[in-house]
Amino acid sequence: MNKILSVIIPTYNMEALLHQCLSSLILESAEKRQLLDVIVVNDGSKDKSSEIAHKYAGKYPEMFSVIDKENGNYGSCINAALPHVKGKYVRILDADDCYCTENLMAYIDILKTTDTDLVLSDYVTVNEKGEEIDKTTFPLTTDVVVEFSELHDDTPLAMHAVAYRTTIFGEIDYHQTEGVSYTDMEWIFHPLSRVKNLYY
Repeated sequence: MNKILSVIIPTYNMEALLHQCLSSLILESAEKRQLLDVIVVNDGSKDKSSEIAHKYAGKYPEMFSVIDKENGNYGSCINAALPHVKGKYVRILDADDCYCTENLMAYIDILKTTDTDLVLSDYVTVNEKGEEIDKTTFPLTTDVVVEFSELHDDTPLAMHAVAYRTTIFGEIDYHQTEGVSYTDMEWIFHPLSRVKNLYY
């Protein structure tokens, strides 16, 4: 069965939150779990992050894999994972974030039927208690394919909102800068050079 969505999870010393992150990806439907490709990149953690990730990979080998590497910071995690991505679409999930599992199931159904370059989705910001602080939405019509030009110039895009057609990264020979901060901005702007349409 072809993978629909790859999720890259860069991880460094995140044992306190990694369970919550990974468990949010466990779908009830075994068939839909087959459509997910989750790559946890352990960036030389000194805590139990690797052990936690390997437990999930052992229990759900159809969807989880783990890359253990020496510490190289965020960009190096993305670069390590991209050659192993199997999904039609790819997105990044930080290890201290999680998905709404119910929404993820519906999201995969959408990704199965669309062929746009970019899929844009809302996201919420929560505090340490899980209480919603803010919700980010976009001024677009939902559930239709729109031209990228319809996205307003002042619309802020964040890594949490985007899933790209995976083939884009090969088209632009994407390589993320390593050893610097704010590399998530590269993840936003460089692939956009190939985006012609999107689905919200």
